[in-house]
Amino acid sequence: MLLKLNNLIKFLNPYLEFINCHMVEFYTNNLWDKYIPKNIQNELTENGFEDAFNIIYKDKNYDKYPNLTVFLNEIKNIRENNSIIVSKDNFLKDEKPVDEDFKHFMSDKKIHEVNKMADLTYKLSKNKNIEYVVDIGDGKGYLSSYLSLKYKLNVLGIDSQSINTTGSSKRLQKLQKYWKGLTNDSIISNSYKQFTKYVTSSTNLIEILQNEFNQSNIDRFALVGLHTCGQLACDSLDLFVNDANCKFLCNVGCCYHLLKTFPMSDYVKNQNFNLDRNARMIASQSIDRTVNQQKINNQSLFYRGLFQVFLQNKYGLNLPEGQVGRKCSKHNNFIDYCRSALNNYQSINDSIIVENELNDLLNKYQENNDDLKLYLFYLIRMQFSSIIELLILTDRCMYLIENGFNQTYLIQLFNSVISPRHLAIISIK
Repeated sequence: MLLKLNNLIKFLNPYLEFINCHMVEFYTNNLWDKYIPKNIQNELTENGFEDAFNIIYKDKNYDKYPNLTVFLNEIKNIRENNSIIVSKDNFLKDEKPVDEDFKHFMSDKKIHEVNKMADLTYKLSKNKNIEYVVDIGDGKGYLSSYLSLKYKLNVLGIDSQSINTTGSSKRLQKLQKYWKGLTNDSIISNSYKQFTKYVTSSTNLIEILQNEFNQSNIDRFALVGLHTCGQLACDSLDLFVNDANCKFLCNVGCCYHLLKTFPMSDYVKNQNFNLDRNARMIASQSIDRTVNQQKINNQSLFYRGLFQVFLQNKYGLNLPEGQVGRKCSKHNNFIDYCRSALNNYQSINDSIIVENELNDLLNKYQENNDDLKLYLFYLIRMQFSSIIELLILTDRCMYLIENGFNQTYLIQLFNSVISPRHLAIISIK
């Protein structure tokens, strides 16, 4: 694992500026010329951009793009040769099919995730003789209610927001009635408790368990988290490390850009290596889903870059993306996008949209293929997503191993197209 960690760090180091840049500044900071190797720029200029997209989307090689092909294959090989991912068959040899009955309450994506994670949690719990499970970041309670009703586990779902806790409680009542009719079970036990609390690495989970279930003899539990957001994933690992009562961990993290702790392992800390927010944001994107759909989902990526040019040229402003707001992405034309975006800039008094001016800007960048450059830049940069995510998760596994938990594994639990955050860390005491 140390060698693979070192290889990932060594590979990423020369590209840190590239992966830490911000797409908003693509035009204003000339990111294409700054970060795309000259030999790749030259062959794209000479041979056009259209077929180059197929190298990524359809995994086709074109003789006229040898440098781009070599570059993409190098990234792919680094990812494949330094992966610590083990087969989930080691834990889920006989996977149960998706439970169709629960589709009334969950989306296809959610039932895919909940079905697999619940099955894994149940099998690990059975193996370790565990009856109590703590679900960190319980959210709407899908996983917890599934574990409780289908697998008869006692589940404590903890969420920091009371609106989620209240919502999961109401949803459980509806689900219990449905489950009762489906199974002809006249008795539905109250084995799922909802608890509102902001969890940190020092939270006393065993005390909360004992209080909520009114059982003073609880001395062992499992800790699970399905898409624990940002720092909560790190805190979950700390809770597992520091609580002798926690017998196994199963965690799927997300929102890496919200992390406060990276790296976690002493090994990576000693390499003086770090990833800024923008690089960690890439790790939260899905190259597999983008390639499967063969398109970039958000046209506002192009509009946002042009809007930045507009702001700089007309107002001398270079403001962060957060100023624009998500609602702008719903607009299908550049004029409406800018009109909506300007409403978020209180410092601009003259917010009159000159349509001809904006149309000229749009046409200029489209005629020069600058829109295609931005899209291709985005896709090339996104190739690093799985490497960055692999590094973050391998660092977490290394942290657990450094603390003496050698039965630590990284598995692909979900389909990566259906669920972009598809990797789970398992650690067993």
